[in-house]
Amino acid sequence: MALKTSTVIEELSSRASSKSDVSASEDLSGGKEVPVGDVTKFTVFLKVEGAVDVDIELSPDGENWYRPGEADNTPDESPIKFTSAGTEIVALGYAADYVRVTATNDTPVSVQVKEVV
Repeated sequence: MALKTSTVIEELSSRASSKSDVSASEDLSGGKEVPVGDVTKFTVFLKVEGAVDVDIELSPDGENWYRPGEADNTPDESPIKFTSAGTEIVALGYAADYVRVTATNDTPVSVQVKEVV
């Protein structure tokens, strides 16, 4: 007989995903940072109110920043280019400790980060 154990395993290991509201319809032209937990994957949810490019950078220590997808031979993951208001979801599979989101202008941007456990 099959047993359903996924819920019990999550309870025993005290694992739960967490969500961080980085910004709520804010000007991110100066950039904003948020720590992420000890995970190797997380998802960035973006909502913009107009045309703007949104840059996502990752850091292992909060001091040195790296942009995923910047090299010619890797998939473009940043910047995310919006020609008008819209939303985007970016799944990132990196073991970063911090995420920084920066907009190219003062268009309001909402950002949420959800850790994948």
